[in-house]
Amino acid sequence: MHTRPSTRNPNIDIGLAVLDIIRPAGIALPHRLIADVCGCSPQFIYGLEQSAIKKIKQQTSGDLQDFLND
Repeated sequence: MHTRPSTRNPNIDIGLAVLDIIRPAGIALPHRLIADVCGCSPQFIYGLEQSAIKKIKQQTSGDLQDFLND
């Protein structure tokens, strides 16, 4: 079972970049497949996904409210 890397693993970045290139548009990949390619746990990938979603919501919340109010 894979766990969270103790140091930054460049294979994760490379794996994500490759998956993004070969993945058909509009098709979501399962966390397990992404984790296997990147060499980490599916839980780590899930955490990355949740962190990215949270950042996107924070960055767009003000812009979205401004847009809706106009």
